Amino acid sequence: MTTREGAFRDDLGRKVGVLLLVALLVFSAYLRRYALWMPHWTGDQNQYITLALKLDKLGLDHYNLRGIKLGMAKLSEDPPVEIVYSKIGDPSAEGDILAILRVVGQSYWDEPLHMRAPLYPYVLMWSHRIFERDNLHYTSVSSHLGPHVRWHRPPEVLRAQLWVAGVSLAFNLLVVLVTGLIGWRLFGARCGAVAAYAMAVHPVSLMTAHRALAEDPLVLFSALSFWAVWAGGTSWAGAALAGGAMGLAVLTKQSALYLVPAVWIYWLLTHPADRSRWQGVARSALDARWLTYLLALAAVTAFWFVKVHQVYGEFFHVPTQRMIESVGTDRTGWFEALRRRPHPLIFFSIGTVLAAPLFGCALLTLGRLRSGVVRLWQGRSAADPYVLLWSWVIAAYAQLTRPWQLLEPPMVQEHRYFYPAYPALAALAAAGLLELSRKWPLKPAVRDAIVCAVLLAAAIWSVPQGLRIVYENEMLF
Repeated sequence: MTTREGAFRDDLGRKVGVLLLVALLVFSAYLRRYALWMPHWTGDQNQYITLALKLDKLGLDHYNLRGIKLGMAKLSEDPPVEIVYSKIGDPSAEGDILAILRVVGQSYWDEPLHMRAPLYPYVLMWSHRIFERDNLHYTSVSSHLGPHVRWHRPPEVLRAQLWVAGVSLAFNLLVVLVTGLIGWRLFGARCGAVAAYAMAVHPVSLMTAHRALAEDPLVLFSALSFWAVWAGGTSWAGAALAGGAMGLAVLTKQSALYLVPAVWIYWLLTHPADRSRWQGVARSALDARWLTYLLALAAVTAFWFVKVHQVYGEFFHVPTQRMIESVGTDRTGWFEALRRRPHPLIFFSIGTVLAAPLFGCALLTLGRLRSGVVRLWQGRSAADPYVLLWSWVIAAYAQLTRPWQLLEPPMVQEHRYFYPAYPALAALAAAGLLELSRKWPLKPAVRDAIVCAVLLAAAIWSVPQGLRIVYENEMLF
């Protein structure tokens, strides 16, 4: 069946939908059942933990990596298990974190105000205050238990890093849930279940569940923002909620700002104005919802950008040139491995489908996108889920591929950078697959069995990739 906007909809009923989402959350937790024992210290993770410590003890004025003293406690030799203790020494000194980064050729991280927005470190700070209120140190596990975690899970590891590992896992499962709810709200309960499943088995989602990274909070808040855009309709309250949620996403990672134009484009198309004249187009571009959205976003993020301006004299600061130069000085081999990947245009399109072929089903909805844009522009429809979701995906893709910089060498890329678009891709893939299945000249039970077989095949392809990243410490192609 279709909605009045022409979107595919295949509902199962509220009770069945709720049971399916609960079952999928249990399934997701099972796939991630060893996350609390995996290391949450290496790479970018120790920077987030360090920033949380600095916020806790010294506040935003010392939001950097300087002055950190590290200690180690060895729990066992076979398998080797070490817990890292971090505390603040002299705040003006280089400290151990920056010394390590300097040795490996990544000295660009030594800045008076860290380039990463502070919301995720604030969340970690409050988690530590709640779960580790009597522990003056910030602790985590540096040893990789992947090959041994199925039979060796020391309780000391859980006690040392539950405050950080639990946050990562909770945000990850919330992303799975919100993805399912978005699919349900837009296309029905069956679609919501398939969308949640697509996210649950995705290798990038499996990876981020096991690491202290800002990606899951970023995806959660940006997804809630787009959900509010849809659910709010023409109301100012919905626009304010959407702007506030996107503000939280920006405070998690500033790259979320690239998603904002998607909201403007969608409201431009849905504004009830006569677009046959330029005055109507102008009124659409200055939709009151858009202005409310921007005000809410600014209200949430203003303190951070004012702080950045006070330190650097600009509202947006990224040490781009020093980061580019570090590619040549890096001694870890990580940047060089990333540079061997294909151009972002290929990496974030073909690479995304190779990681999760189920996402390729989103392409089946391109026809719906075209017709949805036409209906909205002509004023024959007030809303269209395909236009909203594809605007979301295209904005994220454009930010990473930067078509306006095709002649410049691409920066290093990781699959997780496209993660903010995954809830939209999962909902579109679910809608595309289920709508296609309804066209098969087969009995409903047979069609459903084929869909289940496709979903099983997707898990067989994607889950081992994600678990290989987690337990064998390998890269996703």
